[in-house]
Amino acid sequence: MAGVWFFRIGMMLSFLINGAPFGFTWKHLLDHFLPSCLLAILELYLKSQESEKLIYKYSVALLIMICTVATSVGVFAATMGMWLPRHENI
Repeated sequence: MAGVWFFRIGMMLSFLINGAPFGFTWKHLLDHFLPSCLLAILELYLKSQESEKLIYKYSVALLIMICTVATSVGVFAATMGMWLPRHENI
């Protein structure tokens, strides 16, 4: 379920920023980009927990904040592009 959720908000965020077409294939996104990015962010987070350097902890915190903003914009774009228009006639 999380994969579909992240795929939809990522797709709509990409539409919002770049417009269609994306410039990459769906297979590339699902097989390589999305899992790699999520795992890389998780790895950075876990390593920052072990680190004593504050700059590293703050850098990872900033990265997570940026990802949170991107997720929020993607959710907004998915809501406006996929779900809200279907309920206008109710």
